[in-house]
Amino acid sequence: MTEKEMLQRVLQDMMVLKKIIFDHINGSKAPEADKEIMSLEDCAEYTGLKKSTLYQLTSQKKIPHFKPNGHRIFFRRADILKWLQSNRIATADEIEQSAAQHLVSHRRPGRRSV
Repeated sequence: MTEKEMLQRVLQDMMVLKKIIFDHINGSKAPEADKEIMSLEDCAEYTGLKKSTLYQLTSQKKIPHFKPNGHRIFFRRADILKWLQSNRIATADEIEQSAAQHLVSHRRPGRRSV
């Protein structure tokens, strides 16, 4: 393959990528940032979870949701954000600080510090 052919191929690939990006930007149905109530599809896009995972979580009552007429599932954005932020894992530094504070505050009388 000559250098000219390689450049033409790269240019064609770039045009395909440009079209994909353009179509995605103009055709995507991204949930609005200020939309308080989200559909299952909006919630899936917002959280990055698959719809099947959301169905499973709702059936197990592990994620807050609404079923106004018993069929369609809706989510409140604030509830989902709170749910996503639950069960935070402390960093190693935070654990060390907490342990040090515990040792200082629970020092036994008569014990010498080393």
